[in-house]
Amino acid sequence: MSDFRRKKLLHVFNVFFDVNRSGTIEKKDFELAVEKICKTRGWDKNDPKSQDIKDILYKVWDDLQKRADVNQDGQ
Repeated sequence: MSDFRRKKLLHVFNVFFDVNRSGTIEKKDFELAVEKICKTRGWDKNDPKSQDIKDILYKVWDDLQKRADVNQDGQ
């Protein structure tokens, strides 16, 4: 893998998945992503749009965990 491709993948991992920069992907990252998106958009947590984003991102987390969390440690 080229150095450019490695850097690009690390960027995507750090920006879009490992939101809390713990080095792993866990549900907390998706919770933080929901908070950031809603805050950026100015949506209250009771706004239906906030719930839609939460539902979508939690589904992504659930699917990712089912497929990638081989040892089922939540990361």
